[in-house]
Amino acid sequence: IMEPYRPYVDKMVAGLLDKDGLGEMTQENKVALLNLPVEEVIIAGRRSPLMIAVSHTCTSLVKCFRGEIRKIIYPEMQN
Repeated sequence: IMEPYRPYVDKMVAGLLDKDGLGEMTQENKVALLNLPVEEVIIAGRRSPLMIAVSHTCTSLVKCFRGEIRKIIYPEMQN
């Protein structure tokens, strides 16, 4: 379930690294990481905070197990 969301974390962490590939856990970096759950993603054609999108993905998995739908809903990848 979490793998489709990994690029969002990777992108944020990469943005926190300096030119040498090193980063410190500053107060500013901590705040940026804590804002990850409200990072905007697109899921099912709509903009949504990442934490809500994860909920949609989990709900769709449950519906797949129940036989209600046949496809898990994942976020659309953004550049």
